[in-house]
Amino acid sequence: MYKTNQRYHIGKKVILICAVSSYGIQSGTSQHLRALDNVFHRLDGKGTPKYPDDLVTGLSETIRKKAAVAETPYFRCKWYRNGNLHVEFKRLDLLKELNRIGGNHEQVPGV
Repeated sequence: MYKTNQRYHIGKKVILICAVSSYGIQSGTSQHLRALDNVFHRLDGKGTPKYPDDLVTGLSETIRKKAAVAETPYFRCKWYRNGNLHVEFKRLDLLKELNRIGGNHEQVPGV
């Protein structure tokens, strides 16, 4: 799902292959994006994101409007006609924490 250069480390930007089309987000991709959005909200201490401020809704609206870029406080997403979705992480402090927890196989406190 995520294309990155290191096995146990997520870089500043990931590419999701065949994730979107001009009709919207592919079904499996929206679940993964929702989970990623949930993780960043939880790491930031904000709980589960609510509609319409979640990543999936923002990206869906962007695609519907035929625009190419969607942004939330945590992500900048750009989709391409070939179906690839580039996800850039805006909060590098939270990405660092995710890599620390995920790379060390530690539990997230309070989860």
